Amino acid sequence: MKKIRFLPYTKEHDEKTVQWLNDPSVAEGFGLTKQITVASHRKWIEKQTHYYIWAVYDELDHRGNVALTHNPHHYSAYFQMYIGDPEARGKGLGYSALLFAIKYAFEVLQVHRLWLHVFPDNESAIHLYEKVGFQQEGIERDAHYSNGKFRDQVIYSILKQEWEKGELE
Repeated sequence: MKKIRFLPYTKEHDEKTVQWLNDPSVAEGFGLTKQITVASHRKWIEKQTHYYIWAVYDELDHRGNVALTHNPHHYSAYFQMYIGDPEARGKGLGYSALLFAIKYAFEVLQVHRLWLHVFPDNESAIHLYEKVGFQQEGIERDAHYSNGKFRDQVIYSILKQEWEKGELE
């Protein structure tokens, strides 16, 4: 496997991240409804609390980001990830980023539950989540509105004991 690194996200990652977030293929899959600027992105990042974000690197460059929003009161974390560089997709970066986030959530943050949203037509992401043990909890019907239409969102989660039973490397 290629060398994959996870570096703490800094201001130096903003420009490339904003470029990706404004790419229709990323924005649509991630559910973004407006254009992002470096200034608006930086302002959003700085307002987050209990937010952990890493830049995903392969042996060449920054290729995407992975994030956890920790809710310490409920021992849970919300997972988000995207591989922004189209040339880096389908090469195992997403799988590695997902495993990294799961381990960080359960081992460092000591959460009980890790959860996420995904659009039902994002079959590659759903396959990845199910591969590592995430289970579908339900569908939020017409929960997301963009481009003049409503879209369902699917909620997936994995519990710490489920991860420990079937941990993958």
